[in-house]
Amino acid sequence: MNGDVILQLIEEAVLAPSVHNTQPAKWKIDRNKVHLYEDLSKRLIAGDPTGRDAAMSLGAALEGFSMAATSRNLRAEPFKYEENSSPPNLRLERSFELHETLQGMDPDPLHQYAKTRKSWRGSFATPTEQDRISAHKLAGDDCAVISETAQVGRLAVLVDEASLSFMRDKAFRDELVSWMRLSKNDQRWSSDGLNADAMQLNAIEALTVKLVMGPLFTTIDRLTLASKLLAENNKTKTATAIVILHRPKGETPFDSGRAFYRLWLRIEQLGFSAGVIAALADSQMAAAQLANLIGMPNNRKIVSAFRIGRIGSSNKIKRARRNVTHYLVN
Repeated sequence: MNGDVILQLIEEAVLAPSVHNTQPAKWKIDRNKVHLYEDLSKRLIAGDPTGRDAAMSLGAALEGFSMAATSRNLRAEPFKYEENSSPPNLRLERSFELHETLQGMDPDPLHQYAKTRKSWRGSFATPTEQDRISAHKLAGDDCAVISETAQVGRLAVLVDEASLSFMRDKAFRDELVSWMRLSKNDQRWSSDGLNADAMQLNAIEALTVKLVMGPLFTTIDRLTLASKLLAENNKTKTATAIVILHRPKGETPFDSGRAFYRLWLRIEQLGFSAGVIAALADSQMAAAQLANLIGMPNNRKIVSAFRIGRIGSSNKIKRARRNVTHYLVN
């Protein structure tokens, strides 16, 4: 199989979202076989000690690869591969083989939205009633949609409460800041992590975040100011809806990551932009309240949540990614 085609598939796969934009996926090409690895150096020790978020990121990457393959009349089929030893600091996640579909196949309808999907962390335009109706098209067996203004407002407060509980962990805070790119002078600005543009921060706000989450946090929190300075409820309350992804309790994080990416692309398909509000899933307190609110069965788990809405067409954010060769394993 043409190696250039596989490189193109990987180039599209790395557009998938990853926790803190750490981009833990690495790829090894062996003719028509491809091996997907986790780059363990990208693991979030404080924020993701079990590797759940990393596994979801890898699942999203493979889903992106598989969708891209359909646009070239290819299908990716998993196969069992026993590796004698993994390359240094890498963990083999999945192996799969590419096959041409002789009878032809339709491209995955969500594939076209992978190139335009970006995380939106700013405020949204005032929603119309039609916007709310459109948002409920996302509702289904694994997705709940909350659009009633008062409920969105209550969830906005819950998100901030849950987020602050994580921010009070210094190790978590330090790790998060290490993945922030708060100045364009940072050589990693366009490569990975969360840059100030993507977080919708101007220069003064970026400096404030660095101080508040760094040396001043303990003092500011003691003065009960941290909750106000780090609050995002004003942004969350502008959302057309809060979209909640829940999946079977026994499902692997890798497979949940594939579903997570597909839901995000469905949001894009409807013309909405989205920002992940992970605290609603990561906080046991918040997840329990959310499960009760949506009437989720006991055999399900909250995987993630989004705030979604419309944004102006002039709002352009460049995605931080490296050259595709960076993601290859020799």
